[in-house]
Amino acid sequence: MQIKAILFDIDGTLVDTNDMHVLSWEEAFATVGASFDRQVIHDQIGKGTDMLVPTLLPDADEDQQEKLGDTHGAIFKAKYLETAKPFAQAHDLLAHAHGLGQQVVLASSAAEAELDHYIDLLDARDLIAATTSSDDVEKTKPAPDIFATALKKLPGIDPTEVIVVGDTPYDIEAAAKCGIAAVAVRSGKFEGQATPVGRRDRDLRRRRGLARRLRNLAAGTLIAMAITLKPLRDQVIVVTGATSGNGLAIVEEAVKRGAAVVATARNETALEALRDRLSADGGRIAICVADVSDMAAVERVAAVAIEAFGGFDSWVNNAGAGTYGTLEQVPVADHRRVFDVNYFGVLHGSLVAARHLRGRGGGAIINVGSILSDRAIVEQGPYCATKHAVQALTDTLRMELEQEGAGISVTLIKPGAIDTPFPEHARNFMDQPPRLPPPLYAPSVVADAVLFACGTPRRTLYAGGGGLMSSLLSRAAPRLSDKIMELVGTVAQQKPEDPGDPARRDNLYAPRVDALRGSQDVQARESSTVLQAQKLHPAILLLGVVGAGIAVALSRPKDTSR
Repeated sequence: MQIKAILFDIDGTLVDTNDMHVLSWEEAFATVGASFDRQVIHDQIGKGTDMLVPTLLPDADEDQQEKLGDTHGAIFKAKYLETAKPFAQAHDLLAHAHGLGQQVVLASSAAEAELDHYIDLLDARDLIAATTSSDDVEKTKPAPDIFATALKKLPGIDPTEVIVVGDTPYDIEAAAKCGIAAVAVRSGKFEGQATPVGRRDRDLRRRRGLARRLRNLAAGTLIAMAITLKPLRDQVIVVTGATSGNGLAIVEEAVKRGAAVVATARNETALEALRDRLSADGGRIAICVADVSDMAAVERVAAVAIEAFGGFDSWVNNAGAGTYGTLEQVPVADHRRVFDVNYFGVLHGSLVAARHLRGRGGGAIINVGSILSDRAIVEQGPYCATKHAVQALTDTLRMELEQEGAGISVTLIKPGAIDTPFPEHARNFMDQPPRLPPPLYAPSVVADAVLFACGTPRRTLYAGGGGLMSSLLSRAAPRLSDKIMELVGTVAQQKPEDPGDPARRDNLYAPRVDALRGSQDVQARESSTVLQAQKLHPAILLLGVVGAGIAVALSRPKDTSR
């Protein structure tokens, strides 16, 4: 692809103003007696007055919205405009693009006079081919108004030959709606001051990397998108296997946190009941009956999401099926069915999700694997094989999307044993009722991991410390792990005299009664310290591990012998 033009956003991309806008909005809201956490305001920066104000103050009428916008603008102009500084290397970014023969356009929702001030700050008058400001369009946002207007100033250039360089998920999404590829170069948290040096240094490093990418544009290389995920409350999330166990917990918690959800499963009755229950409480939910082993059905799920909510931001591949019994006991047809659901269902969802998210400028794909992705267990051979395959699929998908710079986060969730109806739903060839081996965790633990991954890029998350310990033991002593499984694996997966609800038995080929938890008499932990530790920033986690190691070393008695 030949890149002929680059549209640069200004606020937060070239000039360090986002935190200044947060402070200005805070003062503006205070004039009407409203107060919001600064991080909440920061998360909405980039939407513009006609979207930001209704999001935070849904009861405000148009006059109030306009007045707040004017108040914000006046405060920003009076207190911060003259102190705004360009990010280091911002001029160099524009110069690199100009030097490669790209048409450089400043496409901003700033007013014309404000834009003119920024051009002087950036020393960019000789580098710019055109500008687009809020004076050029009726509304300052949504950004497609700005970007679409900018495209009109580039005659003879197709949207596929243009890139937008912005700083928020809204820039990415807005650009995608115009058919433009996009890259977000900055996102983050409110830092508590208008021009934090530490953050500027961090952005400097990012922009140096972007400058290198700009030099590659001469060869037609697409700028790699930084992965920038929306706050959960602004997302539309697709969840497969949504009427039972982990999937049901994910849907309920996502709606509780303010996300819109597209729930899909085979069980039409359960789906309709779920929709009616959650929508009655004000939840945003759409449903689609689908078997994920059918690619056409998965395509319909995406179509429902587009029709109901205009698209989706995260896709959770959660649907699963299983059997209990030895490899010989389980018929080959049932082996294939487990693969059709657990592997090909994830493949279908991943392909459909990746195609859609590319068009939206990024998002998240979360695949629910298992601790059995790391090691096998007796009596669940087909299930273990599929989860190993899902891990390989997820890793390959992640690498391919990173290679093309798609801006899509890909996460594998590895639950341990979770108290769901899985043992009752699985087809059983053992001579005793199946169960999951302890320790068990509540489905809410998996939901917490999945929803964290919807908003925070992570490679892998273990849901439950028991599963992680099993994985670590398998890696450290694989033969010992084998022997343990051989000795106790079958007994640990059987629960004589407690078969559970017969109405749930065997959903391999057709849906049965669904539920959040299993009906067998088991104990399940409601939280996972291991999961919470994984949610920490990697640097903090590493520091904690190092600190623990130092503490252990210092606690050892000194050898006083000579």
